[in-house]
Amino acid sequence: MNILVLNLPFPVRIVRRYSCSYYAKGFLYPPQELLRLATLIKQNNKGRTFFVDSIAENKSLNEVVAFIKRNKIDLVFTLLGLDFLDTDIKTLSKIKESTGIPIVSISYLASLFRKDFSDLDIVLDNFFEEKTYWALKKAESLGEFTKNLKDSENKDFEFNPNLSSRVDRGFINPKRYQEVFCRGKTAFLYFGFGCPFKCNYCICSYNYKKYALRKKEFIFKELKELKKAGYKNIRVLDDNVTVSKEFLSELQKFLVNNGIKFDFYGLSRIDLLDKESITLIKQIGFKRIYLGLETLNPELQKYYDKNIDVHLPLLKRKIKLLRRKRIEMGLWLMFHPLKQSKEDLLSMVSKVSKLGVDFINLSLLIPYPGTKLFEKERDNISASIRPFKTSFKEIKNCEKEFFFRYYLRPLNALRTLFFMVKYPFRSMRLFFDLMFMRSNGEIRTDFI
Repeated sequence: MNILVLNLPFPVRIVRRYSCSYYAKGFLYPPQELLRLATLIKQNNKGRTFFVDSIAENKSLNEVVAFIKRNKIDLVFTLLGLDFLDTDIKTLSKIKESTGIPIVSISYLASLFRKDFSDLDIVLDNFFEEKTYWALKKAESLGEFTKNLKDSENKDFEFNPNLSSRVDRGFINPKRYQEVFCRGKTAFLYFGFGCPFKCNYCICSYNYKKYALRKKEFIFKELKELKKAGYKNIRVLDDNVTVSKEFLSELQKFLVNNGIKFDFYGLSRIDLLDKESITLIKQIGFKRIYLGLETLNPELQKYYDKNIDVHLPLLKRKIKLLRRKRIEMGLWLMFHPLKQSKEDLLSMVSKVSKLGVDFINLSLLIPYPGTKLFEKERDNISASIRPFKTSFKEIKNCEKEFFFRYYLRPLNALRTLFFMVKYPFRSMRLFFDLMFMRSNGEIRTDFI
């Protein structure tokens, strides 16, 4: 079987993940879930396995169709962007009309509301790796494989983080992918999957209730290979890189014992950071930590089931520890248009300014179907599945004013300017994307 794993074309640069999708402004991540799937298929497919990232390779729909015909592809796997769902389905339809081959769609929303997406050939949920592996192992022909995949739609599977020991980076050109404000060759990987926390606005990529760490020997072997291949940076894609101090300690010892050095980048909850864990991530080589704080309002922390202690003295102590270790910090915030007024948002400028982080990102909270937040706010949400739309009925567009007020403060402006001077090329790319990338009518309105 000739199988293509395809990241669909799109008018501008975006990142698709199972649980979210967003505009790629000043950076671009590989479609890691598709790359893991392509690796798994290649290891078990008796025919040829192809991988095309139309975003990174800047391929048009016509070029994708030509590739499918030229290589006599029998089956396509793709991931539908959650926030770009309607555009992606239109693209799928055109591929189907031009080629006539079956397409396997991986989609949170389509798997949640299967009756609304009955026009799609096969829809896989968050266990797409396990289902594909099971279907491929039982198949002797294309017909059997597609039948098994269809049958797997309603079967229960247990998540296995170790179906593949590593991703096959031979599928991609690493020069096409970048972390924001970062220099050098960058690899993107997972230490583990899932999240032990239960924030009610979040779609957990794999829907398990605990963190599933990959086998340590797989991680360490992959890091050795990446060092040999000349990678300088590692962007860890875990939801929280500091969940397991035990693993961080073992990772630190492995890196020291093998003389391996990288600049690491990753996301963490600030309540998972203390003196011990901050010392560990510094010894490992973390250059930057993104702090998913979301709100500085204690009541909203409880409302989101996030439950981080956001009292300023505590936050400032932790950020001071990171600063002393010369670890850069990005702060992620959300705006709830029904729970926060314009005045609340602007008062947050004063609080955030006292923290002294290197840069901030603010986004409008999107209530996704299937989340606890959606059920809690259902009466205040305007939503439809086909076409996909979801938003609060009242929208206050205060984000631009937040940034305007934030950067009016000289210290904030100087701190960000200094940071951008450190990364001139990446800053220019970010500026270009912010100026010229449009939202194309999709539901996301990201700010950075």
